[in-house]
Amino acid sequence: MICGAGPTKTSILNTLKKFMVAAEFVSEDEDQYENLFGNLHVVLRDCSNDEDECSSIIFDLEDESPPQKLKKAERNALVERNDIRRSIASSFKTTKVWTLPKLDIKATEKGNERHREIAHQNNEYMSKIGQMRKVMIKNLAEPKYISGQKLTGPLLNGLLSHIKDSLNSDAPQLNPPSIMETVCKNQFKETEDKVINKIAEQLLECEKLLPLLEEEFEANEILSEIENESHREMEECLEQMQFGDIDLESFSLRYQDLKAKLEQRNQTMLSEKRKEETKQIQTVKEQLLKSFIEQISTVTPDGPPLEEKQLVDCLNQVEIIAYKDWDLSCDQWKYIDVIGVTKDFKEALQQFKAQRILSESERRRVYIEKVHLEEKNEKISEDLDKVKDDKALIEEKNRNLEKSNEQNKQEIEGQKKKHVEEMEKMKSSLEEQLKKQMDEQKVKQQQLQQQLQQDNMMNRNSMFMSNGVGGCSKQAFNCGSKSSGSNGREICTGPRGGQYYINGNGNKTYLKR
Repeated sequence: MICGAGPTKTSILNTLKKFMVAAEFVSEDEDQYENLFGNLHVVLRDCSNDEDECSSIIFDLEDESPPQKLKKAERNALVERNDIRRSIASSFKTTKVWTLPKLDIKATEKGNERHREIAHQNNEYMSKIGQMRKVMIKNLAEPKYISGQKLTGPLLNGLLSHIKDSLNSDAPQLNPPSIMETVCKNQFKETEDKVINKIAEQLLECEKLLPLLEEEFEANEILSEIENESHREMEECLEQMQFGDIDLESFSLRYQDLKAKLEQRNQTMLSEKRKEETKQIQTVKEQLLKSFIEQISTVTPDGPPLEEKQLVDCLNQVEIIAYKDWDLSCDQWKYIDVIGVTKDFKEALQQFKAQRILSESERRRVYIEKVHLEEKNEKISEDLDKVKDDKALIEEKNRNLEKSNEQNKQEIEGQKKKHVEEMEKMKSSLEEQLKKQMDEQKVKQQQLQQQLQQDNMMNRNSMFMSNGVGGCSKQAFNCGSKSSGSNGREICTGPRGGQYYINGNGNKTYLKR
């Protein structure tokens, strides 16, 4: 036991034996793994023993011929421990044992934060940690090399990954040159992939500059800078590799493939842009030609035709303006052949110009014929004016006659209307007189009828009284009373008590009891 509660020297050596097994897997040649693992630091926690004493117990060779006789198993164990110590001395550049004092940590105080807090409060513990740090920093100041390659972080990561894969295989064989060659190639491949991905992103940003003309694409400074920077980065990575069979051929092919794709994209966009500009320039061409036609058609359109020289001068001025407008519009076309389209435009202008000269010549001929015809028409117009004047006089007389007839007609109509009104008044007066006479006659007739009824009544009464009709005397009739049902006539009572009155026809009308 090295410490009261620590591991034995045998268990520590058996743990370090694993490094020796790894060294044996690295190469069958023992000369190749001498000082293979650099500096060895063994840390013994919760140990208060002297570090030199612990180091002597672990790493110093034991006497294989002690005075007392050892058992065979003990002797074999002693020889095995010495073999491990010899392998450790051969595989490691230096060995160092560190002892850390025990911290006063209770069983209930768990957690790394609590342990760290207690450790910082122990001056002896922190002093020992400071010594370990200084020694390890000194050991790490000089870079480590494996098979001539500087051991860097990425290289170490690749190396450990390769060792892990090899140890997990059925027949592990770890040879530093072959391992480092594989790791370097892998690291170079990772660097290549990283640079290619970076180039792909940069070329993707370059798509914002597209489309470019073929000569602009080849001479583009940004693309040249990307290519130069990427090759410089790969060459720096290659300089760090000591193996001759690694080159930039694969990288160059991948870069050219990315550049070819960008160039293909540029050609596609360039073709689309040329189609678009061709369509646009055709539209501008049609608009300018239409404007030119409209302008040359306004050259003396209604006035007398010009002579051919005057007309050509006017058309030349319009043509110069059209050429200026065309030149201004051509500045925006970058991806198409403007020269050919300009030639077609000028030919079209000349064609329309020739047509305008021809049409003006024809207009001049028509104009002369028109002047002669207008002179004839003017004379005919004078004769027509004279006829129109005579016709106007006749029409004036006819209008006056019609006006006079209209006045006479209005007077007759007025008299007729007045006569009709007088007749209507006369008719109304006669109707009123006739109605009045008829009303008077009706009143007289009613009075006469009432008088007749009274006379009849008196005659009947006289006859009843004189003859005693029905065995009734005058006294048997009670006359003189009136009732609402008799319409205001005198009510009489018969010999049997019945009541009646004499109606308009002179007959009796009995009242209901």
